Amino acid sequence: MNAGERSKETQMLVDSPYCGDWMASAYGSAGKRCDYHLFLNIDGTYERKVRQEPDSEVVDRGRWYHEEGDETLRLESESPSDVDRISSTWWVLSVKTCEDSNCLMVLRWAALASRNLPILFYRVHLAGRWYSERPAD
Repeated sequence: MNAGERSKETQMLVDSPYCGDWMASAYGSAGKRCDYHLFLNIDGTYERKVRQEPDSEVVDRGRWYHEEGDETLRLESESPSDVDRISSTWWVLSVKTCEDSNCLMVLRWAALASRNLPILFYRVHLAGRWYSERPAD
């Protein structure tokens, strides 16, 4: 890939209502808490931080794909591993009576698993991010 192709790729804008920053918490079958922080940038890049008790944190970066009306959200890691391969596609679910809310996102791993519960993400607004920048006058 040459520099021109790379600059076009980083300019990509995603047509999805899920652009932004999201946080969630889930509990495993043993009761251990897992915190998610998912940054879905408008240029199609993402950063996912997964923190598990007691002190484990994994950071993953790459590209994400979703368009308005799609039922899945796909994360493609810059450095794929077996863990990323199996956790890269998620079903986007809705919460009855909250379908039009832009503050909630419910994801469920797109795979058969014994304990595959949906994860409720809520939108957060952080200072210094692309959506908090004000246009110059």
